[in-house]
Amino acid sequence: MMGTFLSFYFYFFLKAKIQTSAFAEFTESFLQYLIKAELGLLEARLEYENTLKKIDKFDVVLLSMGEDGHIASLFPNHVYPEEQMVIVEQGSPKPPKERISMSCQ
Repeated sequence: MMGTFLSFYFYFFLKAKIQTSAFAEFTESFLQYLIKAELGLLEARLEYENTLKKIDKFDVVLLSMGEDGHIASLFPNHVYPEEQMVIVEQGSPKPPKERISMSCQ
């Protein structure tokens, strides 16, 4: 999914013919808000919660919905901790089994 999203992201900038400096500035800003899943589930969750605490609001949120009705790795009939801004899903009914996502907060 991330590869598809990043491909779209670069395609958008190529089609829009945005200046290189604007592209570099936006890329640097964009990349700092990605969830760092390579840290492992629990550490990535904590690190991303700290990132979110520094953000006042989002200008744009891009979400998709799975055919089973899940949105942003939040699956129907699953229970997630209400006090967490970032959740870890370890029993996804669809691959990958383990996911990290922002909560509905």
